[in-house]
Amino acid sequence: MSCGLTLAALIVQCEQLCYMTGQNPLPKDVEPPQDVTCLDTKIFLDIPDVTIDDKKYSEIDFKTQAEKGMTPAGYALATFTAGGDNTAESLETANKLYGAVNAALRDRGNRSILYRLKTVHFFIGSQLAASKGPEGKKLQIRNLKKTIKNCGRCTSEERSKFEEMLQAAEAP
Repeated sequence: MSCGLTLAALIVQCEQLCYMTGQNPLPKDVEPPQDVTCLDTKIFLDIPDVTIDDKKYSEIDFKTQAEKGMTPAGYALATFTAGGDNTAESLETANKLYGAVNAALRDRGNRSILYRLKTVHFFIGSQLAASKGPEGKKLQIRNLKKTIKNCGRCTSEERSKFEEMLQAAEAP
């Protein structure tokens, strides 16, 4: 929610983000990105596709790979592992898009898709933190732990890969 304060009359005006409805309160650790905008198309039920930095969520939606037999975790590993084309900037863009959809799903109480999305979102967060070097290590470890915790439909190979990444991040 974006708010503005008019000092003369002490009036607070709040604008709801285009992808939020206000139906359910968000957990305090979920902060919807303010700079994401909405498109006219829908990605889940009544949730609009969102965009930032000339990138649309629908272009990086984990569900598009399910048709090819890829799990959300497999998609996350194949698409968002830090390095190569995945710069800090591209990971930040993906993190904001997934963050907006995460908030929108929570706002609407849609838990079935949320659990699968969280695996991808936490993994993106871990890789964004990893791209920041030593100062991102603590957040990288936190997000890898959350990735593993939310990885209910992971294959044993995917879970092992996440655990290897966590061990490497925790190493001195």
